[in-house]
Amino acid sequence: MYCPEENKMDIQKLRADYLLDNFLNSFHLEQNLIVSKYSSYIPLIYSLFGLIVASFILRKLLLMRNSLKEASILLELTPPSFTEQESYTTDQLFSIIHSLGSQQSFMDRIFGNKTRFSLEIVSTKNQGIRYIIRTSPKQVNTLRKSL
Repeated sequence: MYCPEENKMDIQKLRADYLLDNFLNSFHLEQNLIVSKYSSYIPLIYSLFGLIVASFILRKLLLMRNSLKEASILLELTPPSFTEQESYTTDQLFSIIHSLGSQQSFMDRIFGNKTRFSLEIVSTKNQGIRYIIRTSPKQVNTLRKSL
């Protein structure tokens, strides 16, 4: 038999606010179960996150300190005064220096050590164009051989 009161209850359960409340309540219960189940791991996760952040900051500070204390050597490179391919030779110079700077050992990649070169182009009327390259003592011989 058809009972209008039973249909009213079913229709009431299909209302959007009723469905949304049930959905949120079920999600809240599941979330509480998950949090209570894994709550003992939360301090461990925060500790690991803090350790990772602290090691990252320490690594950056050590890299800055080593960069400031590193000795440097200036090399002066004077290209021939009469060359037909001056832009090509300049391009090759920068290409060689870039390739030397990108070569890193596995340990250098882990510790974040980078090869640093500083270049300056100096030009005077009497001496012509000169390139001044600042580099570390470790890279001087490699740079000389490459050039």
